[in-house]
Amino acid sequence: MSLNGKFEEFELSEVLQLLSRGRHTGVLNLATECPSDYGPAVPAAARIAFHAGKIVHASGGSRMRLGNQLTEKGVLSREAIRCLLNKQRHGDGRKPFGALLLEERILCPDGLKDELRAQILQVVELVLGWRHGLFCFDNTCAVSPETMPGADEGFSMELVLLEVHRQRDEAVLATAEGRR
Repeated sequence: MSLNGKFEEFELSEVLQLLSRGRHTGVLNLATECPSDYGPAVPAAARIAFHAGKIVHASGGSRMRLGNQLTEKGVLSREAIRCLLNKQRHGDGRKPFGALLLEERILCPDGLKDELRAQILQVVELVLGWRHGLFCFDNTCAVSPETMPGADEGFSMELVLLEVHRQRDEAVLATAEGRR
């Protein structure tokens, strides 16, 4: 299935739900330009990987990578990330970063699953805020939970969207209560 378009023509949440309900496998590539305080808009991109309609991975720029997420939480140092990335580059078969975290016992399987879920929520929340840009679904990419350690059977799009909206509602309520 080929699915391409502009955010202005299709509601992104509808595209995500279409891929989920149709149990599609592949990668949804998204691109936009974000305003910059220092000049012209800056390009931004994100990728959401689906297997049989469930999200198994999502990434969106360097700040939304699993290593950065773990550094911000104090689980890994920048040096530890560099070592893992070096091991990943020079290892046989280029293991996924999540597999290395499990192999090195930095995270347990449930911990990795929680971190991946948090990363997916962060990326989906980001892209739902984009109003202009392009999307393209590539169903030729081989995506499976086996290639994405920690994803198991994947994450339900409906539950991801509900969680993103719940978090947004909580942020709005917290802001409103802070003004009182």
